[in-house]
Amino acid sequence: DMMNQGRWQDVVVIIFTEFGRRNFANANPAGPGTDHGHGNVVFMFGGCVNGGQHYASPLGLTTDADFLLDWMPGDLDFRQIFNDVCKLHLGIPQATLTPVFSEPTTPTNASYAFTVDPNLPIPFYTPC
Repeated sequence: DMMNQGRWQDVVVIIFTEFGRRNFANANPAGPGTDHGHGNVVFMFGGCVNGGQHYASPLGLTTDADFLLDWMPGDLDFRQIFNDVCKLHLGIPQATLTPVFSEPTTPTNASYAFTVDPNLPIPFYTPC
């Protein structure tokens, strides 16, 4: 037990799924289901995590039109979360992390391109 050992402040656990789900069931003849989507959820816990936070627009859905979308939009890219935990908790310099967690736009990845924003720290983690 990390708390009993006085090491809880050293622990950050990130639980992340690599895919979301679509908002509506698909028309698969083998049986209804939902295809992979965009929006998903990330859970974090540890001694430096500011618990009880919800960081997103409500369910990623803010207008009536959003509820009719095939895909739930994401508000915060998982790479930003991983980047900030590595920087703030592990002390890895941003210059080392940017090439790891950023993915420039190419003809084959336009929807997944991402650049880490070093000025956008995640609000639910505070360095101990």
